Amino acid sequence: MPMAREYAQLRPAMWADDDYTDLSFGAQWLYEYLLTSPSLTFAGVADWRPGRIAQAAKDATPAFVEAAAGELQAGQFILIDRTTEEVLIRSFAKHDGLLKQPKMAVAFAKAVEAMSSKTLRQVLVGQLVRLRKSAPDLRAWDVPAVSELLDRRALSFDEGAAVLAESNPTVYPSVYPSGSPSGSAMPEGTGSTSGYPPVSPAPTPAPQHQAPQRSTTSGQGAADAATTTARKPAAKRGTRIPDPFPVTTEMVAWARAECPGLDHKRVTDAFVDYWRAKPGHQGIKLDWVATWRNWLRREAESQGFRPGPASVSAAAAGARPVSEVDPYGFGPGIRCAHGTTFHDPECERCEAEKAARRAARKAGGA
Repeated sequence: MPMAREYAQLRPAMWADDDYTDLSFGAQWLYEYLLTSPSLTFAGVADWRPGRIAQAAKDATPAFVEAAAGELQAGQFILIDRTTEEVLIRSFAKHDGLLKQPKMAVAFAKAVEAMSSKTLRQVLVGQLVRLRKSAPDLRAWDVPAVSELLDRRALSFDEGAAVLAESNPTVYPSVYPSGSPSGSAMPEGTGSTSGYPPVSPAPTPAPQHQAPQRSTTSGQGAADAATTTARKPAAKRGTRIPDPFPVTTEMVAWARAECPGLDHKRVTDAFVDYWRAKPGHQGIKLDWVATWRNWLRREAESQGFRPGPASVSAAAAGARPVSEVDPYGFGPGIRCAHGTTFHDPECERCEAEKAARRAARKAGGA
């Protein structure tokens, strides 16, 4: 049996990771549970028993745990081998700090040897190979037990996931939206278990054998019965960013009013490129207009701009002529504080102010 850990490291930097904060509450809960699991080894491998994990929260169920696991695996946070009942935390070796200490590196190597899943071990070796390239100065590379691991067969995460998908498919496929493959984004809803199956379902009542009775109501009564038995509407599903990304007259007016100092075209181009390049569930959003507004707000704050009075109303934005230079139709009415439009050469005073802000940020972080 591999040695159990007495403590776990939860890094505050997780909350600055966009991929992590894009996860649902349930997926984040499961990830933090696995990081602190009593069964977690020095190799970052824990027991995978959804029923037992569900006992850690009053209202959790095995289906809830499986749904959260599907989201984590789609984002390459974990990889599960249900045949051996093991789960690998992909980036554990990189972030836990074990490989900085030779003695702990030996414990890490022993834990790798104790893994039952050959596929998970090969994926972990693949992660070690990548880590040696990015962090060649780690002291663990001089430890024979660790360096020997690097000579073994390695698999990428995707290769390992493909192997495991053939031998142990998802146990609870029905928790995903109809028509979505296992590992795709789950629908967003309300409550702490957004997109997941209901937790702690009420037991199904035993059937009551009663003599059939003739209905004494008609018309409205039948309508009430139909309403009572009507199914709840399905939760709205997220989508990838539209192509092309539409910018409406209202969005233009909002951008000019709330973020008047920004080059809206440049920022929107960056927004579209960023989300179009996001893989898998990470590129799924429920409301792209709201996501775009938040992106502009953050960009304005990072550049030191503050929301100002509306310079152009939605009505004044008009038809917004579209061209190759201005594909979103923001138009030349977006002016800096010195009267220069962003479709002219950059204002020298704006450039000087930007340089001063950058210098101030660097001085503050030093």
